[in-house]
Amino acid sequence: MRIDCHVPITLRIVGVPTDEQLEAAGRALTRAVAARLAEAERMLAERHPERATGTAGAAATPGPLGYQPGSAGRAAGGPTAPTVAHLDAAALAHEEQRSAARAHGVPVGGSEKPPDDPFAGALREAERENTLAHPPAPPGPEPVVPDSPSQQEEVFAPIDPATDLWPLPGVEDRIVALAEETEERERASGRSVTHTRDNMIEYWKERFVASVDYILHRRGGGHRKRLAAGLAAAERKLAGEYRRLRAQAYAAADKRDAETRRLRSEPDPDVVDEILALHRAEEESYAVRLANVLARVAALRRDYANRWRQVAERAAREYVVIAANQAEFILQKPQTEVRVYGLPEYLEGTVPAADRPDVLAQGQDVPGSSPTVVRFIEAVQKETGWHVKADNYPNHANSNPLLGDKESVGEYSFDMDLSGFLKITEDGFYERDKLVGFLVAVDRAARHERIAWNAYYNDAVVAGRVNAAAGRSRITFSGGGGPTNNPGSFHHGPGLYVLHLHFNVMPVDIAAQYLAGNPTAPKIEID
Repeated sequence: MRIDCHVPITLRIVGVPTDEQLEAAGRALTRAVAARLAEAERMLAERHPERATGTAGAAATPGPLGYQPGSAGRAAGGPTAPTVAHLDAAALAHEEQRSAARAHGVPVGGSEKPPDDPFAGALREAERENTLAHPPAPPGPEPVVPDSPSQQEEVFAPIDPATDLWPLPGVEDRIVALAEETEERERASGRSVTHTRDNMIEYWKERFVASVDYILHRRGGGHRKRLAAGLAAAERKLAGEYRRLRAQAYAAADKRDAETRRLRSEPDPDVVDEILALHRAEEESYAVRLANVLARVAALRRDYANRWRQVAERAAREYVVIAANQAEFILQKPQTEVRVYGLPEYLEGTVPAADRPDVLAQGQDVPGSSPTVVRFIEAVQKETGWHVKADNYPNHANSNPLLGDKESVGEYSFDMDLSGFLKITEDGFYERDKLVGFLVAVDRAARHERIAWNAYYNDAVVAGRVNAAAGRSRITFSGGGGPTNNPGSFHHGPGLYVLHLHFNVMPVDIAAQYLAGNPTAPKIEID
């Protein structure tokens, strides 16, 4: 009796194998099949020894389609007892259920250890060898999705000023050199050396980190927020174009499917080929146009990523300009100190900005200014011929010297933007000669009105020339400081660091009357 057995074997291949990998898998398969056949021979010999032994010296031989025990014994004239094949259907079904459960990660009962599977072991070995010889390729980039907020977020990689920008060439090394020069020059001047190398490096690095972070991330959302808004707006246009093209491609595909069904009854094959070729050309055209839009989205994102990095590096290097100017302020010839204080609001009141648009900048949150500021701007306009204005915002005066308390101080502080009157130099400041002339004229106008004034502006060259002409320290430095809850927020140029002048003014006569009879009154400037 002949028994034909069908033993299913599954070979799982992950990925696209090479010729060498296919050859290795074939060898593993051959070994596994041989092991299975050997196992089958052993089991048959145990269960049916009369079929395996035959006459003395007889052997069992494998047939071309499976295992055929006892053929050698028959040829030698040995016993020919009928072959008995027993199939335990219930046990087979049970084992198939257990195998399926294991394949899906479901625990199965029973503590018996499953028999070793030579085929599985061979496959594991082949897979291990293949992995060592051909490690899996890294996953490809995520497909571009136009107008995807999460993908746009990835364009602007987080930047840590301390680790990403401080070590840049021309930043840390230049700050260190500035610190060394400051100590040496202070020592050479004969002054007491308080600005040592180590102190200045620590001081400037702390303010560098806070200032760069403020400019990139915190001031009005920072440059990061503005760049992100620009990318989103530009990408929305491309996303609209992509959606329109895709809708047209879907409509064309539906039309093509309908045409293909109709062509099943077309008797002329040339006509069919011609029409299908036109459809393929149209399909390829839409694919090319859609791919072009995606390429433009990717290029746009690369451009904005470069802009973000360039802005960050510019902020780092412009802080070095701030530090260099501060070093010059420290070492300039001392001038007579100017003391200007904000007075209580009730002494003069406040002029609403809307009442004087000719001298006060307009805006929804502009709180107006004191009458002294209005008088000061009128005098400056007359003296210089420039139609400048005072700009203000809530709590502007609170961070400046004042008489009284913050709750009662008047609006004696304001900003002035001169970008409409002066060019910007390569180092990020207003052109110097014209600005010096303007500020000297400001001093003349203020003296005529008996208004004490000073200004914060970080260009040491301008400050030195104006202070020398005025005979007092009118222009002072303010860059990199700020309150505890907003460090690095005080800047007055250059460039990215909020280029403008900040003024404090004080009516001399009203201040003198306010302080009359007060033995502990602070000294004020009275010409």
